[in-house]
Amino acid sequence: MKHNLFIQLCKYKMTEFVTPLENFCTEALVWLIEHLLECDKRIGDKILQLFGINESKEINIETQVAYYVKNNNQNCKLIPDIHITVDNDKHVFIEVKVDSGLHESNIGCKDQLDDYNLLKNERPNCEVYSLTKFNLLTESINSDHQKKWSDIYKILTQSRDELAVQFREFIEDNDMEGFQALKFDISRIKSEQNNFNDILRQAFEESELNGTYILDEKGYIYADGNGWYVNKKNNEDNKAHFWFGVIPNEKSFMSKILFEVLQHSVKDYEKICFKKEKDYYNNIIIGNLNLDEEILAHDYSREKQIQNVKNWLNDINKQMNA
Repeated sequence: MKHNLFIQLCKYKMTEFVTPLENFCTEALVWLIEHLLECDKRIGDKILQLFGINESKEINIETQVAYYVKNNNQNCKLIPDIHITVDNDKHVFIEVKVDSGLHESNIGCKDQLDDYNLLKNERPNCEVYSLTKFNLLTESINSDHQKKWSDIYKILTQSRDELAVQFREFIEDNDMEGFQALKFDISRIKSEQNNFNDILRQAFEESELNGTYILDEKGYIYADGNGWYVNKKNNEDNKAHFWFGVIPNEKSFMSKILFEVLQHSVKDYEKICFKKEKDYYNNIIIGNLNLDEEILAHDYSREKQIQNVKNWLNDINKQMNA
């Protein structure tokens, strides 16, 4: 039966984890894929190929269908955002996000996506993907199974179908077409927070710190700031030792990106903490980068912004290895 967008949207309930925008995007995307498979099959097929679906005779797409899986000898209820059945044999599950990140598992797994792996255990020909606005730090699925709304956007630019064009405009209107250079725009603060965190993540992954240190997968919000916890690789106590990002509510630091040794780790890094400034949580600031001059000023491109943060992180790395 063809997907009825209006009936499906009525099924949703507001929760603390899911936004109305994510609900709408999920249902609208499924409706658009089915439309394109009929009216612009080349583009519809390209979207399906993003999720590992190539040649197929029969495609069935469902949303918000409950499944029961075994975990620790208990029946647990899972409701994937999208379930695509291919030729009654292959199963593709997609977790859809826009601005929100992964929430904790409700059934004892590592995170929300790890819940889906229970479905894989019960279905031999099953794949799990995410569709998000920005990268997720999770070990629950492979990085090549993490797709972005910008991937959908790029495919839709190849279609002249009127509904594909309108959906593309919808993606642009909600800042989902891919991150641009960071700008301060209060009307887009949530999007810019995610954009900022993604710039920090990419700069870190390209820096000399990466390898010896890793970003903590559990989250990036610290107190009233935005940034990332940083852990030493193969750290036995599994505690983050550092944090870097911005603390916008503290006047002394609001225009700076800080790199800090967390209070509980100061004794382990006494040499680099000696005579350094503290924040109001007694974390030790071992480096700062002027946000206005190095990121927001001069109409820098996104690539230049990432390069500036990476260079700064390389200086932090030298300081830590001195």
